[in-house]
Parts: sequence; C-alpha cells; structure tokens
Amino acid sequence: MSTKKTLLLNLIITIFLIPIIYGFTFFIFNVGTKYVMKKSFNREYSHIEFYNNEFAVSKMDQVEIASGSRVTTYMTLWYDCRNADVRIDGVLPANRHWNIVPYDLWTSLPLNSWMDENSLVINDDSSYSVLLTTNTDGRENAIDVSESPKGLVILRLTNAEDMTEIIRYKPEVSEI
Repeated sequence: MSTKKTLLLNLIITIFLIPIIYGFTFFIFNVGTKYVMKKSFNREYSHIEFYNNEFAVSKMDQVEIASGSRVTTYMTLWYDCRNADVRIDGVLPANRHWNIVPYDLWTSLPLNSWMDENSLVINDDSSYSVLLTTNTDGRENAIDVSESPKGLVILRLTNAEDMTEIIRYKPEVSEI
C-alpha cells in the first residue's frame, strides 16, 4: 500500500510541480542574466557614449551566383529615444534594395515599423532623413519605436554598384 502511495506522490510531483519549477528556473536565469549584463556593461563602458552615436559597418556578406557576385552590407546603430528623437541623415548609394529596421533590445525581434525604398521619401540628390521617434504624429520618414524606445537599428544595402560609396555615405546621427 505504501508503494502505491509513493508512486502516486511521485506521479503528482512529476506531472504538476516539475513544469512549474522548470519554467520558473529559466525565468529567474533570464532576468538575472539581463541584470548582470546591463550592470557589467554600464560599469565597463560608462565613459563611452554608446547610444545615438554613429553607424558602424557590422558585416558584409558576399554570395557568388551565376549572374555575378552579390554583396549585402549591414550597418548598425544603437539608439535610445526615451528622452529625445534620433535623426538619421544620409545619401543612398546606387544599389538594388535597402531597408532600415529597428530591433527590440531584449528580444532581438524587429519592430513593426521600418523604411525601405518603397516607403522612404528621397530627395533628388539621393539624400534622405529618417526620424526614430516614440511619437510619429504622421510625420514623413518617421519610424515608430514606441514599442522599444531603446534598441538597435540595422541598415541593409544589397548589391551596391560601388562598394566604396557605402563607406563614404555612411549615415550621420543626431539627437533632436
């Protein structure tokens, strides 16, 4: 009789308590890891202006295909729009496709607001100005980052005709 009770107790623990403990453990590790990373970063790099500073060329991928070589360039900017909007000014080099997409800082998921060659208003000289803001109010070339006012923006350029133009026309960043 005690063997049946022990087995029943073990079954109840396995079915009900293990998933709760398992899920809670990962939640605690997740929160703890984010806290330690943030604290460590703030302590090590407190003298560096990290957000809203400048775009960096993060990666260049080259893919060989039958019709030639295709290169995608990724430029990144860490932004913080909690206290001020961020304006990105640049000149688009001749290329096949480009887009600028903000990502949530903690989930690494893209936000539901971005710009590409079909939605951005570009001047006659190929210059543009994009505004990262938490309050778009129907403004032209504004990207709504209210879901994540602090995050990462990635600018992708594919198949640029002249690769040196990408570096020469690196966008400028300013807080407004």
